[in-house]
Amino acid sequence: MKYRITTKGFLLTAIEKQHIEKKIEKISRRLTSFESSLPILAIFIKKHEKKHHFGGSMVLTLPKKPLVVNFGGADIESTIQIAFDSLIRAVEVYKGKHFSSNSLYFDKRSLRHSL
Repeated sequence: MKYRITTKGFLLTAIEKQHIEKKIEKISRRLTSFESSLPILAIFIKKHEKKHHFGGSMVLTLPKKPLVVNFGGADIESTIQIAFDSLIRAVEVYKGKHFSSNSLYFDKRSLRHSL
């Protein structure tokens, strides 16, 4: 998976970059049905000066629909955790809606035939 990290108002440390890379690997393991170069992840994190918290957005470009996640948190570690948890949930919903073999509930045909 290709990815781009953009920050505004602060710099990421090496430990934070490693933490983000581990989370990206976790997401790429969930997207095994795509080529490794196809999904593109754009991460934007901003430090708000007046409010003293972090916020941003993540866009994961996939074939049928780009997944957009907005997030915020008090410190950078919790912000990264919240962001990737939200993105993992969005990926699971995407897989359930667009790949009928990955879910029991999103494919309406499976519910109608079981009744």
